[in-house]
Amino acid sequence: MAKLNHVDNELAKQVAQALINMPSDSHAAQSSHSYGWSNPLNYQPVHDCLRELRVDSYLDYRRFSSDEVLKQYWPHVLGASIITLLFLLLSIRLKKLNLNLEKAVATKNLELALRHEVEEKLT
Repeated sequence: MAKLNHVDNELAKQVAQALINMPSDSHAAQSSHSYGWSNPLNYQPVHDCLRELRVDSYLDYRRFSSDEVLKQYWPHVLGASIITLLFLLLSIRLKKLNLNLEKAVATKNLELALRHEVEEKLT
């Protein structure tokens, strides 16, 4: 159960106590299809409802600016940026090495083809 802000706390306590103590066979319980009250084991639906309604402490829930994110998570952002930069530099280096290797293989294949050609002419 929850109460609205304008409802007196004492009145809310009295209503909650009356509902909890209401017998399930009473006329009021049967006509309202409320056959008993108990404390829930999981308050998550209440929190979800308050978040959706943006009540009290959930008023600014999930509202933030990029400055707030950077202030709070700057080490993570910096670390991720450094790692990304390192991967980029490594990728560029590997691409250059791969091009050099392809050129060397092409040169060796050309030399091998020329040797085979010379060997055939000699025999």
